[in-house]
Amino acid sequence: MLNKINRKQVENILRNRAEILKRISETEERIRSQMEDEGDIIREASIPSAGASLLNDNVRKGSHHDLQDTLDRYYILTARIRKEVERQLQVLSEEKEMVFRVWVCFCTIRNSSRYYEVLYENVINDISLGSLAEKYDRTLNTISVWKRKALDMIADLYNREDLPVEVMNEFAERNNLT
Repeated sequence: MLNKINRKQVENILRNRAEILKRISETEERIRSQMEDEGDIIREASIPSAGASLLNDNVRKGSHHDLQDTLDRYYILTARIRKEVERQLQVLSEEKEMVFRVWVCFCTIRNSSRYYEVLYENVINDISLGSLAEKYDRTLNTISVWKRKALDMIADLYNREDLPVEVMNEFAERNNLT
């Protein structure tokens, strides 16, 4: 279940969508790279030291037990790392889903053209509300209300628990996201 979202969060996501997705992608790549590096470090730190003690001419009676302890520590450490990596990737996946879902909801309000256009021009194209008021020959207050209504429409749609899966799937197919 996704968290509820508000108007301010919607605007932030729409305004910074590309940067957010880029950051998520870079973070995912860094985590995967670190996971590989940490696995190598653990292997180098634990297994060779145990193997060297077994190859030593002065192998003591408990060497087999020492090797098993080392392997057990190795498997425990790798399991912990894997679990933490999975948790971090899950958080990033949820954030990416939030961005995707907000964008779908934004595209869904296109039928409410004046609200959509004002929001698109202001948030995506970074045109001031004053300029939009002149363009549409409306007061600044009217343009602000339209923008707020558009953001509320997106937040309400996003927060619906019964958001049709068909809407999400249709959007994904139309935009080659599947």
